[in-house]
Amino acid sequence: MSAIAQSRDQFFNTIACAKCGQQGSEIWEESAQNSSLGPDLHLIGRSGEFYERLSKMAPHPIEVVCGHCGTVVTG
Repeated sequence: MSAIAQSRDQFFNTIACAKCGQQGSEIWEESAQNSSLGPDLHLIGRSGEFYERLSKMAPHPIEVVCGHCGTVVTG
């Protein structure tokens, strides 16, 4: 039995903190599941002084936060 590899697109996004100016990047990947709005995306990597946490704002499951000043970074 052989496994069939599925190609998933990856998207690179630069980010910057609006408050202190820290810069970094994110890598998002399509998941195998689709929603009514299209492919679901999952954050698979980031660079810079940022971290992720559970979101306090629906509908997003996570939010990216500046590790320098604590500001939530938006799209």
